[in-house]
Amino acid sequence: MKGQAEVTEVLTIIGIAVVLLITIPLLIPLIRKYIEYYASSSPQVVSRDVATLLSTVVSSPYNISVLYEVEGDRVVDMDIHDRKVFVVSGESEANSPILIDATGSFDDVNQFKIEKRLVGGETKLLINDKVIFREVS
Repeated sequence: MKGQAEVTEVLTIIGIAVVLLITIPLLIPLIRKYIEYYASSSPQVVSRDVATLLSTVVSSPYNISVLYEVEGDRVVDMDIHDRKVFVVSGESEANSPILIDATGSFDDVNQFKIEKRLVGGETKLLINDKVIFREVS
């Protein structure tokens, strides 16, 4: 008869629904992992964030401290030279410009404590307690 579903069509629809119910919960964590990597912990994002924070901290007229953590369990290598922040994670790398001519290198880190300290007439910019920029006024 027209308009009635055949048994094989009904079984096919039930089969597809069962497969979707089984695979979707398995795929969601995998999709979330890739979205997290590309959206918040890729080298492009980390280099841009750290460069922005460095430029913001150095322009502050007061002592300031900022803690930046890379999302997830990802670690990065970071090198600062030639007025750029270079970040490498796995096989990906990126760089972003900064306002100052700082130098420093950090391996296998996922947390950056960026500080500006004013001591007497000297300004120090530190990352993880390592001086990367010093200026005497």
